[in-house]
Amino acid sequence: MAALAGVALVATACGGGASSASKTTSASKTTSGGGLVSVTMGEDPTLAALGTYVAQAEGIFRKNGLNVTIKPVLNITSIPAALVTGEFQFGTGVQPIFLQAAAKGLPLVVTAGGQVESTKAPNDAVVVPKGSGITGPAGLVGKRIGVPTATGNITDCLLYWMQAHGVSYKAVNLAVVAFPNMQNQLAAGSIQAVVSIVPFTNAMTKAGDLNLGDPCFAIAPVQQGSFLISDVTWARSHSNIVKAVQTSSTEANTYIQAHPVQARQILAQESGLSASVVQGIKLPVYTGTEPVSDLRTWLHVMTVLGQRPVGTLNLAQLVFPPQTKS
Repeated sequence: MAALAGVALVATACGGGASSASKTTSASKTTSGGGLVSVTMGEDPTLAALGTYVAQAEGIFRKNGLNVTIKPVLNITSIPAALVTGEFQFGTGVQPIFLQAAAKGLPLVVTAGGQVESTKAPNDAVVVPKGSGITGPAGLVGKRIGVPTATGNITDCLLYWMQAHGVSYKAVNLAVVAFPNMQNQLAAGSIQAVVSIVPFTNAMTKAGDLNLGDPCFAIAPVQQGSFLISDVTWARSHSNIVKAVQTSSTEANTYIQAHPVQARQILAQESGLSASVVQGIKLPVYTGTEPVSDLRTWLHVMTVLGQRPVGTLNLAQLVFPPQTKS
C-alpha cells in the first residue's frame, strides 16, 4: 500500500480514531419527556451533519417523536465501538470503515442515509500548489500527499482515482494532516498535494492553488458520502425509532433544498464556520436511507485497492430494513 507518515491527527469525518468532542448540541427545542424518545447521535461536525443539524434546529426530530442529543465526534473510527457499547444509538459512518468493522464481527447496520456527493455539489478535491506543474495523477508519483486519515472514503477516493488513471496507488506517500493544517503544510512544501473537503478547498483555490477535481467521481458521479449506523440488535428492537430518524432525514433534506439561506445559517452556527465561508458552499442532497448498491460499489473499490474485508459480508443484511438480496 502507499506509505503513510503521520503529520497531525485530523479532526474530521471520513477516518481516524479519536473520541467524541466535549461540545454537545442540546437535545431539542423541548426538554426530554412529553412522549419523546431520547437518543444520542455521534456526528461528524462537518457538512455531512447538516441534515441532522437542520432536523434538530427546525424541530423535525421533535415532530417525529425524538429527543435527540448530538455529540460531535472528531474522528469517526471510534463510532462503531461506541455504538456497540451504547454510548451512541446512531453515528456517522462511511463505507470503508463500516464494511471493515462489520467484516470483523462488529454487530452494525446502516440505519439512515446522509450526505450525497454529486457533480452538482462536489465535496472533495485534490489540490496542488500554484506553480507546481502537477496537472493530474501522473504528476503525483513519488509525492507526499496530505490526507485526512489513513483509512476512509476520502483517502480511498484518492487512491482509486489514481488507479483509474493508470497510476499505481502504491506510488505515493500518504501523510495524515488535519484539514485546517493542509493549506499551511502545502505552502511550506512539507507535502506536495492534499485531498481535502469544502470549505478548506475553497480557501486554498482562492489563494491560487490548483484544484485537480473531485477524486470520488472516478468511482461514480453520484454516491453516498456518509450515512448513519447503529448496533444491529438495538436497531431491530427499536425499528420505530429508526424509521423516525429516516423520516426526519428525508424531511430535513426537503427543508434544506427549499430554504438554503436558513440551512447555511444553521450550518454556520453548528460548525463554527464563518457566514462568508458557508455562503460559498454548494449544499448537497441528503437521503433517508442507504442503497445496497452503494455498499456493493465500495466493496469493489476496496477490492481494487487491496482492502477487501476478510470474512463474509451479506450486504443486503447490512442496511435497515434488510433487503431481500445482496
